[in-house]
Amino acid sequence: MSIKVVLNLNVESSLKKEFLLFLDENLPNVRSFDGCKHIKVYFNENNLSMAIDEFWENKEKHQQYIEFIKKNGLMEKLQSYLSKEVEVNYFDILDI
Repeated sequence: MSIKVVLNLNVESSLKKEFLLFLDENLPNVRSFDGCKHIKVYFNENNLSMAIDEFWENKEKHQQYIEFIKKNGLMEKLQSYLSKEVEVNYFDILDI
């Protein structure tokens, strides 16, 4: 069953430019990872918050991706640009 994943991030103000470059370099890898169907990125300039809206085949595929980037150091690198921990939320898609 497909699942919506929303990551909420707060970007460190002094690292905004570098973080956007990091995303530009790395999002193609996320999009090509097995199970990823769609990613959109939203940014609020006023408070430097970001929402990454993802659509995955299932929760397990997304969790496999998270484990992959934890092991290769990308999660730690991502976190280094942020003022607090990444918040990951999973949403079931309802047919109503």
